[in-house]
Parts: sequence; structure tokens; C-alpha cells
Amino acid sequence: MRPFASLLCLVVASLVWAADPSPEPDTDNDAKAILGTWDLVKGTKDGMPLPDKEAKGLKVEFTKDQLVITTPGQDRKDTAGYKLDMKSKPRGIDITPKGSEGRPIKGIYKIEKGELTMCWGEQGAERPKKFDDKTRALLVLRKAKK
Repeated sequence: MRPFASLLCLVVASLVWAADPSPEPDTDNDAKAILGTWDLVKGTKDGMPLPDKEAKGLKVEFTKDQLVITTPGQDRKDTAGYKLDMKSKPRGIDITPKGSEGRPIKGIYKIEKGELTMCWGEQGAERPKKFDDKTRALLVLRKAKK
């Protein structure tokens, strides 16, 4: 009976040792899931709801290395580079608008239940710690239907 108990202890110990309590995030999932066009569900700027002329029809399109924000009522497209940090908690996104001399706007994001939520502060400010509508900008987006 003793050899069986030793073997059982060895198996349990190896399982505990092999288990990683904080597995690495699946970087491919976020990088792939964020691609495409997203429609605005809700947006705030400096703690106030976005004005209808900015919110109505606003779309955010993510390609492999850039995002394009389209505001139809203003016939305006803003383009920026972006980089995801899937290891930070909450996950980070650095947005570098064209003409910003490489200084990113630090934000956070999450993808849950088919929605993408992004939150960021002023350019040069620290990365937000939580999703709070009192920060510079908070967007809740849903994947556009094809």
C-alpha cells in the first residue's frame, strides 16, 4: 500500500507544480477579436455623454496596426496607430494619433460579451486604473453587423 501512496503524492505534486495560477493571456484572441468595425453603443467625454452630432453613427475600425474613428455627421476620419498590452491588468491600449510625434495616449480596454470598452485620459497622462466615465473618454462599442 505504501508504494501506491507515494505514487499518488508524486502525481498530485506534479499536477500542482504544473498548474499555472495566472496563465498567460491568449494574445491571438484579443489581436484577432478587435479587428473589424465597431459601432458606438455609449460614449462619454470628460464625464458627460457625447453630443448626438458626435455619437450618432460613430464607428471605430481596427486593422492590424491602426484604428480609424469615423464621425459621419462631421464627415471626419481620425487615424491612429495602436498597440495592445494584454499582460497588464486591466489590459492596456496605447493609441498614437497621426501627428502626435510618437507620444501615445495610454488607455485600457476589455472585450466582453461582444462589446469592446475602451477608456483613456489626456495625452501624456498615466494609464487609467479602472473603467470610469469621469476620465477623458470612455467608449462602449459593439461589432458592426456585416
